[in-house]
Amino acid sequence: MDRSKLIRIGAVVAAVGVIAVAGVMGPRVVAPAPASAQEIAPMPSAAERMRLRDGMAAAENRDWGTVASLRDSATDPLIRHMLQWRWAAAPEAPLYFNDIKQALDELQGWPGRTSMRQRAEQAIFESTLSPADRIAFLRQDNGPITGDGRIALAIALRDAGQRSEANEMARAAWRDDALTTATEDRALQEFSSALTQDDHAARVAGLLWRDQRTAAQRLYSRISPADRALAQARIAVQTRQRRGLQAAIDAVPASRQDDPGLLFDRAQYRRRTDQPVDAMQMAARIDPRAAPLAARSDIFKERRLYVPRAMRAGNYQLAYQLVSNHGLTSGESFADAEWLSGWISLRYLSNPQRAAEHFSHLADNVSSPVSLSRALYWRAEAQRALGNNASPSGSSTKPPALTSPITANSPPRAATARQSCRFPRPRKSATPHAPASTTANSCALRVMAGVGASATLSRSRSISTTPSTIRWKWSCCRSWRASRAITARRCAAPKQGSSATSSL
Repeated sequence: MDRSKLIRIGAVVAAVGVIAVAGVMGPRVVAPAPASAQEIAPMPSAAERMRLRDGMAAAENRDWGTVASLRDSATDPLIRHMLQWRWAAAPEAPLYFNDIKQALDELQGWPGRTSMRQRAEQAIFESTLSPADRIAFLRQDNGPITGDGRIALAIALRDAGQRSEANEMARAAWRDDALTTATEDRALQEFSSALTQDDHAARVAGLLWRDQRTAAQRLYSRISPADRALAQARIAVQTRQRRGLQAAIDAVPASRQDDPGLLFDRAQYRRRTDQPVDAMQMAARIDPRAAPLAARSDIFKERRLYVPRAMRAGNYQLAYQLVSNHGLTSGESFADAEWLSGWISLRYLSNPQRAAEHFSHLADNVSSPVSLSRALYWRAEAQRALGNNASPSGSSTKPPALTSPITANSPPRAATARQSCRFPRPRKSATPHAPASTTANSCALRVMAGVGASATLSRSRSISTTPSTIRWKWSCCRSWRASRAITARRCAAPKQGSSATSSL
C-alpha cells in the first residue's frame, strides 16, 4: 500500500476517533473570544518608561527626593502608580502619612499593602488628622496590625474623650506588642499613669522572648527587684555570660525560679552546651500556659526536639508530657502537638480513649484538608482500638460528604458487586477569568521587566490580578534584552478579532 493511501486512512481513523471522543465527552462550553484592545492596558510611552527606569534606579540608591520628583512629573497613570508603590512599600523610605495613605487608597490589589499599612501606622503620629479621622483610619480592615498602630489608636481614643478604652488598649499593646523605640517613648509619655508595675514586668518578659535585651534593660527602673533579678538572669543565660552566670540564676527569688522564660533559656543553654539530658528535664518543667501566647509555639518547638531522645530511652510518658502540655489553640505547631500526643497515647501508652480525645480536638480546630483527614483517620484508629465505631464524646466533626452536582439530588441506587465511583467531567466555565494582560498591575510587572528593575521584581513575590494569583519571577527573563522583547510583545494590544491571548 503506497504512502499517500496510508496517510489518507490514518486521517480518516483520526477523524473518527475525534468524533467518538466528542460524543462521549458531551457538549463543551466554548470560552468567549479574548478581551478587545480597548480592555488591555496600553503600553506607556518611551519617555515614561525612561522615567520609570530612572525612578527605580534612584530608589535602589535611596535617593527618595528624585523618586518623588519623577513620580510627581509622570503623565502616565501607570508609571505614577508604580513609582508611588515603590516609595510607599519600601521600609527604608521616609515616612509621610499622607503619601502612604494615598497609595493605600489608589493601589487596590497591588502587592505590599501589608507593608504600606504598617508604615502608615508608624507615620500617623505626625499626621494632621483629627482624632476622629485617626480612629476611622486605624479601625479599617479589622483594626491596627502593629503595636504602633494600637498605641496610636489609644492616643486618638483618649483625645476623643474615650479614656477608659484608651487606657485598656494602651496597656494591652504595652504588654504584648513589639514597638519602635519612638513609639515606646511616646507610650511612656502619654500613658505613664495608666501603666502599672505588672505591665512593665510583662513587657520586659515579652522583650526578652523576642531577644530585645537592650529595650528590656531600659525598663529596669520601672519593675520590682524580683522581676529585675529574673530579667538579669535571663539575659545572662541568653548571652552565655562567662562570669557570674550561676550567681545570677541563684539571685532569682524562689517565686520566679519556675518562670517559663527562665526555664526556656536554661534548656536552650544546656542543649547548646552538649547537655541534652539535663536540657530535656529542664524543658519538661516549663508550663506553656504561664507564658505569653506568642511564645508558646517556640516552647513547643524546643520541647519537640527532645521527644526522639525520650522515645529511644523508653520514657514514653515523658515524651507525651513534652508535647501534650502545649497551650496552643491553632496553627502548625498546634496540629503537630495534638497529633503527636494522640499517636503516643495510642501506640505507646495504650490509652486509646485519651488518643481519641486528642484526635477529636485536632479535627475540631483545623481547617486544611490534609490536617483534617489525618485527624479523622487516626480518630477512627483510636475508636477501633476502643472496640467501637461511635464518635468520641464532645466531638462535632463529621467526615466531609463527597457529593457532586450530579449525584447530590439523585435517588439512592442499590449497590452492585461491580459498583464503581464516577465523578462528573469538569467543564470550562462559561465566564472564564479575564487574561492577566487585561489588568494594569500585571502590565506594570512587564513594564518593570522592560526597564530592568530586577531587584524590585525579586522583592515582589506575587501580584493579584483576577480571582487567581499570578506568580511571576524575574528568573524567567534570562537577560535584559530578552525582557525588553517580552515587554514589547506582551504589552502591545492585539489586533481586533485576534485569538491570541497573553499570559505570564
